[in-house]
Amino acid sequence: MKLFFETALQMKFFLLMIPLGFIVCFLLDIGMTSVAFRFVLDLLVMILCGFCIVLYMLALDETSVRFYHMLGLICGSILYMCGAARFRRGLAKRFRRWKAGISLFDAEEEDTPTVMKG
Repeated sequence: MKLFFETALQMKFFLLMIPLGFIVCFLLDIGMTSVAFRFVLDLLVMILCGFCIVLYMLALDETSVRFYHMLGLICGSILYMCGAARFRRGLAKRFRRWKAGISLFDAEEEDTPTVMKG
């Protein structure tokens, strides 16, 4: 009895799409954090991601997009958002604090919301 994939080739394509989902999500995350020309950069990143997916499908000699391809992209995106994105954002936050001359090891007062007592 097969649980999800009918052939080993389907499983191979699913596993190969996970890193692409990771990369696509990384590119979209970088595009979202930019400030200047945000609309243009978002559009270019979306076109680049679509182009990467098409090239990947051609390289794998797969002619149609199937459910397990999209599931692999989604799994890669979830892996990025739950792991590497948090790490990257933490590094970016520390870099901004270092660039502003704030000690990296001070208490994080700026990041915690203030609660008004009344």
